[in-house]
Amino acid sequence: MLHVDQMVLPEEMDPTEMGMLKTRPIDREVAFELEVQGRGQTVVSIGRTAVSDVVVNDYTISKRHAVLTFDATARRYTLADAGSTNGTMVGTVHLERDQTVMIENGYWVTMGRLVCQFYTPRGFYNFLQPRA
Repeated sequence: MLHVDQMVLPEEMDPTEMGMLKTRPIDREVAFELEVQGRGQTVVSIGRTAVSDVVVNDYTISKRHAVLTFDATARRYTLADAGSTNGTMVGTVHLERDQTVMIENGYWVTMGRLVCQFYTPRGFYNFLQPRA
């Protein structure tokens, strides 16, 4: 279980660079590793309660806000809104209840007022490399 106690503010909303979610909080960045389990599908629930895999301590996050899925066979990630009150967006696309969209490396995800960037393992490795 992972907890987020920092609030984030959006910066640039341009997808440029998939597992990792990286937030942009006021005072520091926080990264959460989403570990792939086996060869089938790995499902990670995101919400405000302790039963979620990723717990976000913020009043704009629903008890069961969103679900991130990795399909090992198709080698792709998807994100679905789980009926949240304050919404889930991928880039500028607002997800309807139970709507699922494919997400790729560098996509911006907004849940309530939490803004994060999604990275694949390779994309996150590249993000950590020194820039020229």
